[in-house]
Parts: sequence; C-alpha cells; structure tokens
Amino acid sequence: MFLFTQGFLEISSDILLQKFTFSGGKPQHKSYFENYVNQADTETLKNMLKFITGSSSIPFDRSSYVISVKFDSGLSDRKLPLSHTCFQSIEAPLYKSFAELKQKLKIAFTIGCEGYGFG
Repeated sequence: MFLFTQGFLEISSDILLQKFTFSGGKPQHKSYFENYVNQADTETLKNMLKFITGSSSIPFDRSSYVISVKFDSGLSDRKLPLSHTCFQSIEAPLYKSFAELKQKLKIAFTIGCEGYGFG
C-alpha cells in the first residue's frame, strides 16, 4: 500500500529523463538540462522533483507521468526558473552556458523545493 500512496522513493536520472518533455529554446538548452540531471545526485533529483511537482517521489503508475520543461526567451537569464507544481512543469530562461544553468537550478532546487518559505 505504501507504494500506492507514496510512489517510488528510488529516483534515477535515467527514469527522470524519460519523463521530461521539452519545448522552446535551442538544442543546447535541452542538452544543458539533460547534463545537469545526469550529473545530479539522488538528493538533488528529489529536490528537483519536489520543486517541479510538489512531491519528492515518482507516482507508482508512471505510464502517463510527464514533466514539462519549457525554455522561455521572455524570462530574464538573471532570474531563477519558475515551477508550476499543479501542472508538473518548469520554465527556465535561456541561460548562456551550462555553468549558469547549473548555478540557477542548484539555487532553485535547494531553496525553492520547500515552497513559499514554509519548510
């Protein structure tokens, strides 16, 4: 029963990368994001999931589970990414380098994973 209510507690970059759909940006932006996910440790992946979806686990029934990653040219690259937990989506500016994306995602996933500052 625990799996039905809690979902899969084990998270891997391979599983997550299968669940992402990408829009906007250039191929390099998708590549930066995929590289970040591949390099992330388990704790970072859980924080990423919590930031984007509101939960640090993947649902038991993953068949229709999708996380939308949108690169938005209208967002300033000085800003952190935005998440929409109800829609399991993240919007990220078009960061100029992998290092910049990594820095901004690290801040968002570390500080922003608790939502509204209530942790």
